Amino acid sequence: GVGPVKLNVLFDQYYEDQENRVWGRIFTCVHEGPFILQPEEVEEGRFILPSNALDDSKLEPFTPDGILVLEKLLARKEEISAVAEQVC
Repeated sequence: GVGPVKLNVLFDQYYEDQENRVWGRIFTCVHEGPFILQPEEVEEGRFILPSNALDDSKLEPFTPDGILVLEKLLARKEEISAVAEQVC
């Protein structure tokens, strides 16, 4: 997790497949770290380019709802950049 930091709501997200159903709310924030990962929930964390994450998701397991969120974020890149500029 991160905190304390201002979160900016972007959109609500719903994902469903044969194995899971996920309701979520997607936020942006600016945080310099440290990041505290919950071992029960996060197997691995790393910083990579969004395009690399999409490529990697075809070769190794990623959460499908996370990939859907990334695709939506990239489709809304200009809108999200405007939100980030308001924060910084």
